[in-house]
Amino acid sequence: MSHKYKIVEKKDDINDTIIEKSGVKVKITLGDMEKQASQVRKIKVELEAQLVVDKAQVTNCELNYPGIENVTEEEEKRAIAITLRKGNLKEIEQYEAKLKEIEEALVEYEEEIEEIKKQTGLNG
Repeated sequence: MSHKYKIVEKKDDINDTIIEKSGVKVKITLGDMEKQASQVRKIKVELEAQLVVDKAQVTNCELNYPGIENVTEEEEKRAIAITLRKGNLKEIEQYEAKLKEIEEALVEYEEEIEEIKKQTGLNG
């Protein structure tokens, strides 16, 4: 790196000290840089873990369904459509049940609000 760093404003906590980085007009703190590096490290770990999981799933599919790697594009589209449809049907059922609960709760709230207004004279 060819950047130079210079302290612009020193703070009691070194992580809050404002630093100027040459070549750009950005003021940073050591804490900012450490936080960004930490976030990038975390993303790296998460991506590496996801890569292991995805590779294991591919291997599992290939072992349990020999020839799966040779399916036609049409067969693949059909399998995806079946999977999506099944997932959506399950979600639709869950959403409809939740909406019914919410509608019932709203009726109760509205009735209670009206009763509160009636008993207290509040009309806000």
